[in-house]
Amino acid sequence: MRRLAAGGRGKISVAKTKQPFNPFYALLLVAGILFAVSACAYGVMAFTAVKNGRIVEGPSSGQRLLVFLDDHGGKLLTGELLVLAIATVGVMYWDQRAAGRNPEQGPAAERPAAAGRTETPPRESENRP
Repeated sequence: MRRLAAGGRGKISVAKTKQPFNPFYALLLVAGILFAVSACAYGVMAFTAVKNGRIVEGPSSGQRLLVFLDDHGGKLLTGELLVLAIATVGVMYWDQRAAGRNPEQGPAAERPAAAGRTETPPRESENRP
């Protein structure tokens, strides 16, 4: 970021640099919406199964989604959670790279070294045995 003087009035504005598009945000949004819909439908399926004792099976029942979730819901939700986890790590990695930091160095690389502070050397009285 660069600081630009604004019209000589003493105000400082910050010019934002355009960051590249992060494709993991789109994946995260789609996977999050799908997970929310699947989890709600799975809850409805479980509530219906408890209330009625069982899910009515058959293509004409109008409950194809609930029958599908009864058969494959656990695998579907697990897969969606896995995609969400991968997308989350991808978003963080991409943002770290776009910011010019090396993600492999960890959070210590984000802090500037000494940031204008210097350590005070020990006094001579502290060095005596």
